[in-house]
Amino acid sequence: MSYMQGVAAGPDGQLVVVDRNERTVTIFPRPELLLTCPKCGIAKYCDEDCQSARKYEQGALGPLCDLCPHTKELKDSSELRIQLEKLSRYVNEDILPDRAQLESLYGKTTCNCFAIHNLDLREIGVGLYPQAAMINHSCKSNCVSTFRGPTLQIRALVDIQPGEEVCYSYTEKGNVTHERRDELRKYFFECQCPHCLDTDRDAIMKSVKCPSCQGQVKPTSSDRYEKCSSCGFTDFTTEFYEDLEIYIHVEFDLLFRENCLVELDKILHPDNIHVVRILVGAFAASVKLEEWTKAIDYGKRLDRAFGLYLPPNEPDTGLLYYKMGKAYYHLDDIENAVTSLRKAKTLLSIAYGRDSQLVDYAQDWLELCGDYGSSSEEEETDSETSCPSS
Repeated sequence: MSYMQGVAAGPDGQLVVVDRNERTVTIFPRPELLLTCPKCGIAKYCDEDCQSARKYEQGALGPLCDLCPHTKELKDSSELRIQLEKLSRYVNEDILPDRAQLESLYGKTTCNCFAIHNLDLREIGVGLYPQAAMINHSCKSNCVSTFRGPTLQIRALVDIQPGEEVCYSYTEKGNVTHERRDELRKYFFECQCPHCLDTDRDAIMKSVKCPSCQGQVKPTSSDRYEKCSSCGFTDFTTEFYEDLEIYIHVEFDLLFRENCLVELDKILHPDNIHVVRILVGAFAASVKLEEWTKAIDYGKRLDRAFGLYLPPNEPDTGLLYYKMGKAYYHLDDIENAVTSLRKAKTLLSIAYGRDSQLVDYAQDWLELCGDYGSSSEEEETDSETSCPSS
C-alpha cells in the first residue's frame, strides 16, 4: 500500500481515495450503483468504462497494478534474494518474468497480504486482497478485517463520519508502541497514530505495583521505576528488576500460568500488558480444560484489560463474552450466562455480521439458557465490503 494514499468515507456513502496533497478521487460509487462481474459475481466496477478498462489489465495480475511494490526498500533484502533463489531452483527460468517484474510482484504480495483467520481468530493462511490493501493502518483503528472462508470483509467497528479516513490495524493492538512499530517495519513506515504518540498509554502497559503501598507505578521514558506517586517509595532494587525480567517472559501450561500470575501479581500492576498476555493464555487453557470457575475469574480480568487496550466492538472482546457465557452456563449461572452471551451476540454481529456463524452459535447458547429473544427485532442491512482473494 502506498503511503501517499488512504481510504475515506464520502458524504453519499461512496469510498474515496485521499492522497497526501489532499486531492480526492472517487473509486467506488454507492454500493447499489456498482456493476458486478458476470463471471465471478464478486468483483465490482464503477461503471461500464471502468469494467472495460480493467478487463485488459495483465490478466489475473491486473488487480495488483495499484499496489505499491516497495522495490527500492527491498533492493538489498536478504529475504527477497533467498526467495528468488528458491524460485529459480524449482521453476524453469524461461517461463519466469524478468527480475524487475519478480521483485515488483514480491513486494506487492509480501507487503499487502492479509492473515486469514478462523472463527477463533487463529491464523490458518494468507491471502492477497488488492482493494482492501489500499486501506491505511492505524493502531487506533475504526474497522476490522474478518473472514468468511477465503472472503475478506472490512467491517466498521464504530460510526465513521463522511470524510473520516477508514483505517484498520496491521499489527497486534495490545502491544506497546515499540513492539508495534517493530512489527510494522516490514511495511516500510513508522506509525504516528494517536496510540503510538500516547506515552501515558505505554506507561500504563508497563506499570508495576509499588512494593510499599501496592499502588500503580509507571516507568520513566527510559523504562526505569523511580518513585511511587502515591507513597513516595523509591527503593526499586536490582533484585526487583531481575524478578521482573524473569516473569514477563513465561508462557506454558495452565498450572504454570497460575503460578506465574501469583508471582506477577506481586510485582506488576493488573494493567501491565505482560499480565494481560498471561491472562489470555490462562483463560484459553481454562476453557479448553473446562475449568469453568477459573475461566470466569480470568475472563473478568481480561474484560477490564480489553476495555483499556482494544477498540470498541473488537472481535476479541466478543469472543471473550461468548466463552464466558458458556462458562457461566456450565456453572448453572444462567443469569450471567445470558448477560455475557447477549453482549457477545451484539459485538460479534458488528464484527462478523448478523448472519454469521458465530452469531448463530451465540443465539444457540442463548436458547439453551431459555432466552429466545426476537430475531426480527435485530434485522438490519449490514454495511460491509467483501473482497475476493487474488
